[in-house]
Amino acid sequence: NPISLLLDTKREKNERILDLTQSNPTLCGFKYLENPLFQNLNHPNNKNYTPDPRGLLTAREAVAKYYLEKNITVSPGHIFLTSSTSEAYTFLFKLLANPGDMVLAPSPGYPLFDYLLGLNDLRMEKYRLLRGLSAKNPKALIWVNPNNPTGNFASEEERKILNQFSLKNNCPLLVDEVFFDYGWDKNSKRRSFAGNSEALTFTLSGISKILGLPQMKISWIVVSGPKSLREEAVRRLEIIADTYLSVNTPVQNALPAWLEAVPAVSDEILARVRTNFTSLTEAAKKNPNIKIPKPEGGWYATLHIKGVTDEDFCLKLLREKNVLVHPGYFYDFEEENCLVVSLLLPHEEFKEGVRIIF
Repeated sequence: NPISLLLDTKREKNERILDLTQSNPTLCGFKYLENPLFQNLNHPNNKNYTPDPRGLLTAREAVAKYYLEKNITVSPGHIFLTSSTSEAYTFLFKLLANPGDMVLAPSPGYPLFDYLLGLNDLRMEKYRLLRGLSAKNPKALIWVNPNNPTGNFASEEERKILNQFSLKNNCPLLVDEVFFDYGWDKNSKRRSFAGNSEALTFTLSGISKILGLPQMKISWIVVSGPKSLREEAVRRLEIIADTYLSVNTPVQNALPAWLEAVPAVSDEILARVRTNFTSLTEAAKKNPNIKIPKPEGGWYATLHIKGVTDEDFCLKLLREKNVLVHPGYFYDFEEENCLVVSLLLPHEEFKEGVRIIF
């Protein structure tokens, strides 16, 4: 696309780009990265290899404890460790579908799904958030809780609709909750799907987001739902996981200690996200043509600007000011005037970018 081509040209010339799309927390100057988290990779049991298709029991027990702190009881036997959520999706696509089958994915939504489904020889049909669901013979439905990039959590009404749709269409739910710990309102009644007992549900998460450690490569799947469906899914998923055994021992041994740090890490990232969002909305007040809905969670913001198209705005901003933002069509927004920015950058850098935009 023209934006990527222009960005490549500028980077080849070593021009400084103020990247307001930066979603890699390890490049954003957070203090948690200076803490002794990585010392946990020196576990004395790292020299032993005791493969388990579901992952080391101690690591799965730590994941179960993580959910228990959210008042959700999950059996370690219903947890599968994977090297990433992308791998988790791949395992589930192999479990649930054959080449050529169709999977429902949210729109707007993260563009990764296009690639994951395509690489697994599956068809994707998109459904619009907050609208009626309809499809012929879907093999699974993906829901992101909270959505990326809009930041909305599933309401109780939506949760009911999803379960009804799943049961009616024999369509398991694949619920991505990598941003679940980044709810902006501490008092919100958001609920994880990890304890969903009504429909066959696979809840995905991992430390890439909840601990801001994408380089450590460990995620998980929680299987829940009616007992007969759940147990059959667990049995078959174990065969797939046993074929790969992709999660390395050091990160599994480190996981219990790492998960203890989730509150501190998420609090630091949330503080940055809230501060940057405040700067963004304060600057936008000067222009009545700009609307910025407040997300319920996550670390992105969407901007709706009257009188411009997203690609033209992004190209002009990058060409003339060396500031990078994402056009809404990257995330399949229907509106042609929607932009998406990350809220992770250090505050002064983010404010500099906001001043240039407005």
